[in-house]
Amino acid sequence: MPRRLLFLTCSVLLVEGFSGYVLTPLVETYRTAIGLSDPATGVLVAAYAAGAVLLAIPAGWFVSRFNPRVALLVGLLGVGLFSVVQGFAERIASLDASRFLLGGFGSLLWAGGISWAVSASPRDRRGQVMGLLLGASVMGELIASPIGAWASVVGTPVVFTGVLLIAVALIVVALGLPPVAEADGQGLRAAGSAVRAFGVGHWAIGLVAVLGPAIALGLAMLLVPLRFEQLEEPRWLLATVLLAMSVTEALTGPVAGRVSDRLGRRRPYLGGLLAMALCVALIGPAPNLTVLVPVLLVYASASSFAFATSMTALTDLATSTGLNQGYSSALSQMGWAGGLSLGAAVGGLLLGPLGQAWGPLLILAVLVLVGVLTARSAFPTSTEAPRRET
Repeated sequence: MPRRLLFLTCSVLLVEGFSGYVLTPLVETYRTAIGLSDPATGVLVAAYAAGAVLLAIPAGWFVSRFNPRVALLVGLLGVGLFSVVQGFAERIASLDASRFLLGGFGSLLWAGGISWAVSASPRDRRGQVMGLLLGASVMGELIASPIGAWASVVGTPVVFTGVLLIAVALIVVALGLPPVAEADGQGLRAAGSAVRAFGVGHWAIGLVAVLGPAIALGLAMLLVPLRFEQLEEPRWLLATVLLAMSVTEALTGPVAGRVSDRLGRRRPYLGGLLAMALCVALIGPAPNLTVLVPVLLVYASASSFAFATSMTALTDLATSTGLNQGYSSALSQMGWAGGLSLGAAVGGLLLGPLGQAWGPLLILAVLVLVGVLTARSAFPTSTEAPRRET
């Protein structure tokens, strides 16, 4: 795989991760400047994820129809332009619309970047490449918070205009690379035939394999701050631990992918789920930070194993069934973004009435269910093609 292509696709995933999380430190700024109510704030926060999930399959179709490079170019242009719209927005309607469309164009970046990188990589190194891409996305999420906080000081127009300039620079890099070798032009009908030929169940399990850990991670991100409050720890220490978890997840991704390239996808994936479950069981009983922090870091590392292997398994399944990688990348986006949002939403609805003690039980239930489904089904490995259904 050419180094320039790896640099480009990692940079694109970093921009996508940044775009999704840069709003968080700006919420209070927008509430004050525009006068957002609590429901309006909820809609604004959810707009990006809604655009990413709802437009994921159209993005996959676009990648397949017009080639990943074209999708990447359109996605970068859209993210750059609508970042500027977000930066200058003074009304809630334009702000909501820009965030929704940023999510949609972010799906183009995700599907285009992953499908381009995967198609240019040997099958026995896909896991490592996927781990690098996911690590880049997490790094984008990491830098989003400090840059968003800076934007609240210097002004959002300045910062988000900078995003446009970065997007233009990446467009120049993309134009200097040859298109992906994978055949394009696979429409929805042909894609549906490829999915049905090997059984919809294989794809359902593949989606669940990404969705389940994402739901568990979304729930955990609600549970951890509550546990810190119980231990009466300061908020700056919570922020430091969450940062350390993200760094751990980003660094573990390539390692997890390399392991799955050697051992197949199933065992590292199930091992990641098991480690996540064990850590969740220890979050509540942990008496202090000396015990809790290592548990959380192991949880972050284990989640990286689950995501890197499950998303790579979807690309393996696409290759085995003749499905364009744009569609498999779109499915991973739906599972990743949809699961995180669903986990946070369900946790917010249930943890209040039921109590914090139910948090670990909800996460364990999700992990056990997903583990059972994937362990007893045709969860693909790096070298194993799924059995054709008759």
